[in-house]
Amino acid sequence: MTRLCRRSLTRSCRRIRKFSGYSFIGTAIALLIFVMGVIQLTASITIAYVTGRINRQLTRLPTNRTQALARMVWFVHNVAADVIITCSLVFLYLKFRKNTERRASRSWLNTLILHTIENGAVTCLFATIHMIFYFAMPQNLIYLGFAYFGAPL
Repeated sequence: MTRLCRRSLTRSCRRIRKFSGYSFIGTAIALLIFVMGVIQLTASITIAYVTGRINRQLTRLPTNRTQALARMVWFVHNVAADVIITCSLVFLYLKFRKNTERRASRSWLNTLILHTIENGAVTCLFATIHMIFYFAMPQNLIYLGFAYFGAPL
């Protein structure tokens, strides 16, 4: 996992834990997201190792069972983590907005909720399309295009 991904994952976990008031549920959600990130890291290392073993021959890539299982685990956990992060942050921001009395703070929270929904929806959409294309057509590697465009999100 690159430094940027690790930093982004830990930032999301810390934010969820902090905004939930360090409650049990907030800590459990943050721990779940962290575990999903570690599983994704393990799957990506497995994919890199198997790709190196087959000497980067892309024609053998879809037929390798170990790598196919690792990709499936990676894609499913990627979608699940994106959905959990987006939903939990929106829920916590809505809870804060409900308890906020100042109009300026509510406006700021509305903007924050809107940006979280927009960014989370786009990220979840690309991750879901990536996973759907992998399950529908694993032999033609079309899903790699969605991985390429979805990675910077």
